[in-house]
Amino acid sequence: ERRSIAGFSRSSHFKPAMASWPSPWPSSWLLCCSQRCCEQGSDGRGPLIPAMRARDSKVEEESEEFFDCAESDSELKALRQERCHLSRRSLSTQEPEMEPSISRGSRSVCSGSSSLGEAASSGVCSQELAEAMSLLERTRQSFIERNPGEGKDCPEMEWADLGAARRMVRACEGDDARATKSFLQAMELRLRDRELYATLRFEKHCDMRIIGRDRDRRPVVYFCAQSQTEALRCLVDQFVATFEAGCRLSADGDSKIVLIGDMHGLQPRLMADYQGVKSLAEILGVVFAERIHRIVLVDFSSAAQTIWWMIKPFLSQVTQRKFSFVGLKKAKELCVQELDKATAQSVVRSFEVNRDETASDKSRELFAEQSAVPFPAVQ
Repeated sequence: ERRSIAGFSRSSHFKPAMASWPSPWPSSWLLCCSQRCCEQGSDGRGPLIPAMRARDSKVEEESEEFFDCAESDSELKALRQERCHLSRRSLSTQEPEMEPSISRGSRSVCSGSSSLGEAASSGVCSQELAEAMSLLERTRQSFIERNPGEGKDCPEMEWADLGAARRMVRACEGDDARATKSFLQAMELRLRDRELYATLRFEKHCDMRIIGRDRDRRPVVYFCAQSQTEALRCLVDQFVATFEAGCRLSADGDSKIVLIGDMHGLQPRLMADYQGVKSLAEILGVVFAERIHRIVLVDFSSAAQTIWWMIKPFLSQVTQRKFSFVGLKKAKELCVQELDKATAQSVVRSFEVNRDETASDKSRELFAEQSAVPFPAVQ
């Protein structure tokens, strides 16, 4: 059985689903390859931002403020009225009589702002916000039309909030058609694997764990290639569940995660899995669009270059630039500099355990369990 998912299909036997960290990395060892999201600041610091035009560092920081989603039709209607004077496609300049609240509970529309007007005056890109609201409305409508059996309060509709829409706008660099297709695809991927996202349960085929946080409180995911026992397609659920757990552990609803991949002992025959590569890349590109801060690959051998060239076609330019390849010595230095103390110690120790020829599989598994951060509780 095949299920069409907004232009993406997959056979039923297969199931789906970072620093510069705060300081810049020397170009001598950082290999940036060229996905569709946003670009890093010219100084190599800070969050990735939309590549629509140059901005100063202050605007970059403010543009990352989180906007929660409208929870009712009346709030969406109020948003549409407010959007009239923000969007470049405005049909009216009349402002609403009252500033609408689009937050859950008592939280404001963004950190430190109680209205869209205040958000715009504080440096938030009003054009991006207007595009995100429009994208959210039409994608939700398309999802209900394509899946009439799902209600407006289903988990996928809850996930598709204004924060997710803003990430998709950035990921697609303002391309409305691409953003609409990708956002709808993300919702239907989550619908297809609803149980996985709800339970975060998977069959374990490698050592992959949330190991701590960096100095900016981003969750850090650690992956050991040497521990892989099955082809990549069998690891997709584990990747998805771990990334989803990391996103839920984020300090705020819109922060990113860091992935550190220790490629020592990589087995090319298990990783060079075309179907697995394609599925994982597509899921990360839409469901986790703008959720990955950096992917750091340590000791990426020359034999693995073939795998990298296999992956690249499925990654947008911006996502490719998030990959960094470093040696063990530099990786340890970065861990000390960019991760919090406890996390840095756990990652460095993991490097050492993986390279200790006298260590048994059981001792490696024990250390992995002891250094793992538990997944958040499932509701």
